Amino acid sequence: ALEAENLIDGDESEFGLFVTSVNGIKVDNSKNEWWCFKKDGQDLLTGVDTTPIADGDSFEIVLSTY
Repeated sequence: ALEAENLIDGDESEFGLFVTSVNGIKVDNSKNEWWCFKKDGQDLLTGVDTTPIADGDSFEIVLSTY
């Protein structure tokens, strides 16, 4: 749904979609940035394109560094 609304963009990998931009903001690889997706305050253990969604779920997308 996020891709369909042009809110995220990324590259397909063997693990699913690797998100490289959210709402037009791109990660800076030179700063080791990446997008962390959370569901109900917990890091997702599934791919962003395979995560089940249900009424009442709360999602966050956080620009992170490692």
